[in-house]
Amino acid sequence: MRNWRVLTAVVAVVLALLAGVLAWQYLSDADERAEEDAELVDVLVAAEDIPAGTSGQTVIDEELITQERVPRRARPENFLAPGRQGQIAELVAAGPISAGQFIVTGSFRQAALVSGLSGSLGDGEQAISFQVDDTRGIGGFVSPGDRINVVLNLDIETLQGGPAGVPAVNTTAFLLPGLEVLAVGDTTAVETRQTGEGETEQRNIPAGIITVKVNARQALQVAHAQQNGTIYLSLNPRDFDPETFPGEAEVVEAINLFDQPLDQVRQVQEQLQAGG
Repeated sequence: MRNWRVLTAVVAVVLALLAGVLAWQYLSDADERAEEDAELVDVLVAAEDIPAGTSGQTVIDEELITQERVPRRARPENFLAPGRQGQIAELVAAGPISAGQFIVTGSFRQAALVSGLSGSLGDGEQAISFQVDDTRGIGGFVSPGDRINVVLNLDIETLQGGPAGVPAVNTTAFLLPGLEVLAVGDTTAVETRQTGEGETEQRNIPAGIITVKVNARQALQVAHAQQNGTIYLSLNPRDFDPETFPGEAEVVEAINLFDQPLDQVRQVQEQLQAGG
């Protein structure tokens, strides 16, 4: 009986010590959490009321947002980090932002998502979409706000009244330079190809829907190109100026495909064939 009492006393002492350690650990962690919550961190807030639809570039230029220091516990998880205001330059305010309100990643969105595509269009402007796969569409690296060139490859038939029997000429040229991309949406295209005599197979290929801003004539050009030729895209720098674009007048066919005269190219080919 005495041994049992001693054992009980020892267990009670151990439990008391353990409870003390756990209490100390809890209080220590609470102190650390309190220190972290009290730490001041930098955030971006609205310097004054910002109406819905205000462009991010206007917000930056007119200094409508400012940097403040707040306790860490008050900072929202999706805050826009100070120094990254440039990310909103091509976006617009998704809704009214009150003075002092935190600027978060959802405060600014693409104009088309805020007011619809029609809100991105001015007088005489239209939006039209066309489809390209990743190979022809810059590997899928096209984003709203980019400036792209539409390059068209198609067979141009003999002009009416021209010599009979002259085959169509395969031609590649810049069709429309500097179109602004309004939206990008992925889809899947179906490709049908011959696998044998009378047999075909279909396979899905990645494709992208590109929506661009155009005028009325350009809309018709895009529609005709999509229906009758093969469209490729090329990407321009952000400071692209269509007025100084050097390649708009370039037209490439077999006769001028190479930088050298075609006769010289043929001579080189003949020499290579003779040597082989």
